[in-house]
Order: sequence, then C-alpha cells, then structure tokens
Amino acid sequence: MLVGDLQLDAGRGTEALDAYVQALAVASEDADRCHALLGCASSNRLIARVDDAFSGLAEAEPLAVVRSDDRALAEIHYLRGNLHFARGHLVECRSEHELALEAARRVEAPEWQARALSGLADAQYMDCRMATALSHFAGCVDLCEAYGLTRIAVPNRVMMGHCRIYTCKFDLGLDDMRLARKAAIGIGNRHAEMFATHSLGMCLVAAGRYDEAVNVQSEALEQARTLKARRYEAAILGDSAELALS
Repeated sequence: MLVGDLQLDAGRGTEALDAYVQALAVASEDADRCHALLGCASSNRLIARVDDAFSGLAEAEPLAVVRSDDRALAEIHYLRGNLHFARGHLVECRSEHELALEAARRVEAPEWQARALSGLADAQYMDCRMATALSHFAGCVDLCEAYGLTRIAVPNRVMMGHCRIYTCKFDLGLDDMRLARKAAIGIGNRHAEMFATHSLGMCLVAAGRYDEAVNVQSEALEQARTLKARRYEAAILGDSAELALS
C-alpha cells in the first residue's frame, strides 16, 4: 500500500496500479481492501482506464458505508465526480462533489474539503461558468496554501490558468501554469508536470503564440506517452494539429 501511495503521489499511474493490485490480493480486512480499491481506482483514473476506475469505486463504496468511513466516502465521491467530469456528465459530476464535500466536512478533513472544492470548480468549468470556476479554484488553492497541501494545489493552480484563457487573460494564465509546473517538478509529480506542460502549450496556442508553443507541445506529448495518459495524449495531438496548420 505504501509503495502504491508513493507511486501515485509521484504521478506514476501504471506503477501505482501494480502495487495496489498486489496489496488487494493479500488484504484480509475490509478497511485494507477499501484502501486498496481506492488506490486502484485513482491509478486507473490517471491512465484513463475510466471503466475500471468506476468498477473499483463501486466495489469500495459498500465497504466504506458499512464502517461509516466518511473519509473514504469523501474520496469515493470525489474520484467518481472526476470520472464523470472526464466523460462530460455535468449533473453527476456536481452531485458527486457535493457529496464529497459533505463527507469531508463531517470529519473536518481539510485535504478532502480542498479536493471537493476543486471538483465543484470543475463542474462550473464544464458548465462554461469560467469566472465562477476561477473563484472556486482560487479558493481551493488558498485552502491548500493554508494547510500545506502542495500536491492538491498544483493541478488547481493550472486550472486557474485554464479559466483565464476564456477571459482572455493569457499572461496571467501562463503565470499560473508556470508556477504550478515548477511546483510539480519540485515535488516529483510527473503527471502534474505533464498536465502543466500540456496546459502551457494549449494556452500559447489559444493566444496565437505558435512559435513558443512548438517545443512545449512536443515535451508534453513525450511526457503523456511515457505516463500512458491517453486522454491527455489525444488533447495534445489536437493542439499539435493546430500548430501544424499555423
């Protein structure tokens, strides 16, 4: 379990999944099985195996409910909300993150409150309410900074930059993404680094700064392929096509 947690923190989804599967095979207590299943779901989400991630959460939820484990339930609802976001299911995304926030508040867990706020910001982003989404992402980052939650702050700071693209504040968006990328490198999270790099390229393309975007997109594509992050690879290829047309 510890190996899985460390690999997951480093953004190595495939390696984390291998460790969690091994842990699940020998886990005898329900709490350990629940933890391992959540690890599998988180890992599968990173490598875009969405159906497998949903299956892991469905198996973990009854184990958390029977023990009234609100901390695990916060994680389950948060992960499920993110999976619905990836599939463009707005109503389900918002509902799951609201449930995650309720569970996190019951156990007074700042980490999962921050994650749930991030998820609710994602729902606003999907609903094209960019100013509101930016406010929620910023609130999440503020909470992270108050409690030293750097790993959670990184992707949410990147998303602040995404929101600024739609308000045409490109330079501020690039500043957010560069700051997040530096932090991701500092904590050794390769997935977060890839996300920030991809986002920088996307912002530069959106701003029409094609010459600056070429090397950034190339680097992002290499990182995504190394991590087997197929969903991001597809998005980066789309941006790369726009660069080729420029």
